[in-house]
Amino acid sequence: MRKSTVRSGMRMLLAAMLLILLASLYSSITLGTTRNLYGQVIFWASALGGLGVIMAVAGLIRSPGRYDQKIKIYPLLLLIFAVIVFYFYLMASSFSTPAIYERLHPGETITI
Repeated sequence: MRKSTVRSGMRMLLAAMLLILLASLYSSITLGTTRNLYGQVIFWASALGGLGVIMAVAGLIRSPGRYDQKIKIYPLLLLIFAVIVFYFYLMASSFSTPAIYERLHPGETITI
C-alpha cells in the first residue's frame, strides 16, 4: 500500500466533502441566485471526490514506498469521519424547528 497516494486521495475526498458542506450551508442561508453556484460547487466536489477515490484505490494497489512507514493515515481518517458526523448533525438539526417559530393561526396578530 502506497500511503502517500492514499493520503492524497483522502485529502481530495475531504476537500470534496467540505465543499459540499459549505455549499449546503450557503444555499440554506441565501435564497434565489445560489442555484447556479450550488450546481457548480456540487459538480467540482463530485469531480474531486471521484478523483480522490481513484487515487486512494490506486494507492491501495501499489506496492509500498521507501518512506511509507512515517506516513500516518489514521488522523486524516478521523477528520473525514468527523466531517461526515458534523454534516449529518447539521442536516438533522435543520429539520427540527424551535418552539419560538410556531406558525400563526388565522386571526392571530404579532405583538412587537
